[in-house]
Amino acid sequence: MIEVLIVVAIIATLGALVMGGLGGCSVSDGTRKGNVTKFSNKGIMMKTYEGELVMGGFNRSGGGGANVWEYSVWKNNPNRDTIVDKLNKALEEDIPVALKYKQSLIVMPWNGETTYDITNVTLLTNAAPAAAVVPAPTN
Repeated sequence: MIEVLIVVAIIATLGALVMGGLGGCSVSDGTRKGNVTKFSNKGIMMKTYEGELVMGGFNRSGGGGANVWEYSVWKNNPNRDTIVDKLNKALEEDIPVALKYKQSLIVMPWNGETTYDITNVTLLTNAAPAAAVVPAPTN
């Protein structure tokens, strides 16, 4: 019986090490621009920051609707407080943003719900305003 417990403990330890290593393995990084339409701190025991960015255009399935991208701000992110503050400001003041991110292979549930971790937020305060609607001339 002791041998079985030792084998189970070894397998569990190796599994945890592999999952932890894959969680830190970045598979891509980049930047996406758009408007923050949702940003929340959710969860019961393991609260995580989750958000949605509308990037314009059409969704990937080719149907109608906005092109929405879901992202997280992970717990172990060293710039977490600054990122959260900027995202909240962008949402409250309707400021377009550029979000730098890294995508990992696996996400641990205490970090976030998505594989995308926001690493930097740029508020695009000098972005061109939306085109004004000009009323048609009346005859």
